[in-house]
Amino acid sequence: MIKNKIILTLIICSLLSPLFVVKASTELTNEQNIKQGSIEIRTMILNKKIDERKNEKKTVLNTKSKDAIFPILTKIYKNLDEKVKKMEAIDSEISARMAELKKEGKDTTVTEAQYNIAKLELDKAQASVIVASTLSVKQILSSTSQGVIRDLVKETENSIKNAGNSYKKMIPLFIQLEAK
Repeated sequence: MIKNKIILTLIICSLLSPLFVVKASTELTNEQNIKQGSIEIRTMILNKKIDERKNEKKTVLNTKSKDAIFPILTKIYKNLDEKVKKMEAIDSEISARMAELKKEGKDTTVTEAQYNIAKLELDKAQASVIVASTLSVKQILSSTSQGVIRDLVKETENSIKNAGNSYKKMIPLFIQLEAK
C-alpha cells in the first residue's frame, strides 16, 4: 500500500514538475560574458594541449612497440625459414632416394605423384614465408593491429605444416616400394 502511494506521488510530481520550473535569468552582463568567453578559450587551449600530449605519448608508445616487435618477428620468421630449409633438405633426400628406386626398376608413379604434391606444398610454404615476412614489416610500419600480423604468421605456419604433412604421406609409399 505504501509502495503504491509512493509510486503515485512520484508520477504526479513528474507530471506537474514542468509547471513549477523557475525561469532563470539568461541575460548576462558584459563582464560575465567576457569571463565566460575567457573560460571557454582557456578550456579550448587546455584541451588542445592535452590532445597534443596524448598524441606525443601515442607516437612514443608506437615507436617503442615497433622496436619491441621487430626482433620478435625477426626471430619468428627466422625459425619459419629454418623449418623450410629443413624440409628442403628432406626434399633433396627424397628425390635422391626416388632416383635410386627408379634405377632399381621399381614403379614409382604413385610416389612421384605424392612427391609432386609435397613439392608444390613446399613451394607454397617458401613463398608464404617470404611474402608474410615482407607484409609483416609493412604492417608494423603502418601501425596495423597485432591481429593482422598474427594472422600472417599463423597462415605461414599452416602452409609449412601442410608441406610437412604432404611429405609424411610419402613414408608409407616408400615402405611399399622397398617391400616390392
